[in-house]
Amino acid sequence: MESTADVVADKPVRLQLTAAGRANSMLRLSDKDEENGAIWKQLPPVFWVAKVSRAKPAAEVLLIDPDPAKESRFGKMPVIALQQYGLGQVLYVGTDNTWRWRKNAGDQYYTTLWGQIAQRVSLQRLLGGSKRTQLTTEKQNYMSGERISIYARLYSVGYEPVQEPAIKGVYSLRMGSGPRTEVTLRPIPEQPGLYRGDFIAPMPGSYQFFVEQDLDTPLDFNVTEPKFELGETAMNEGLLK
Repeated sequence: MESTADVVADKPVRLQLTAAGRANSMLRLSDKDEENGAIWKQLPPVFWVAKVSRAKPAAEVLLIDPDPAKESRFGKMPVIALQQYGLGQVLYVGTDNTWRWRKNAGDQYYTTLWGQIAQRVSLQRLLGGSKRTQLTTEKQNYMSGERISIYARLYSVGYEPVQEPAIKGVYSLRMGSGPRTEVTLRPIPEQPGLYRGDFIAPMPGSYQFFVEQDLDTPLDFNVTEPKFELGETAMNEGLLK
């Protein structure tokens, strides 16, 4: 983050998820998209945020302060942002007021959120690796329709970071003769040899992902049916009020 002086809010601020935040499993307080959005909208406001001008170019902004008075030429002020660094991750949280989210709901959302954050940043799995190819993803189990982000740390035969404009990856079912689906991985700025590729979780099954330059180093992941298909379908009027 590029910071300036700290700022204390002179009025309550209800923080807002970005599109990336809505898609990120770390900030999900419900498995249902509409319900998750409704919960975030009704969380108690905070009264303090750190003043920053913008996130670093490679960072993904997940939560913002929507106050136009704090907006810079780079957009709304980031409050939570995530950046891949090497095969690890760095999380920025620009408020110490999340304890306020215990109001009315107790520890229900506060504990869920911080538990998911702790798991994401400290227990990121190294699911596939060799001396020249290291593959990671944020988790091993997904639901159909979720976004999957694959990170690859790649080295040449001489153990220098690979520097190609794009790397081809493929995934397919571990068992059976299903089709192979190609995924393009792009370099992450300022991190030589580190690439990222995104795709939507396919139909349920057990899959393997490879990069074209090393088909002997797979990354395994599983896809299941979305939970909302099995859950309650009636509208929760109380939640939406």
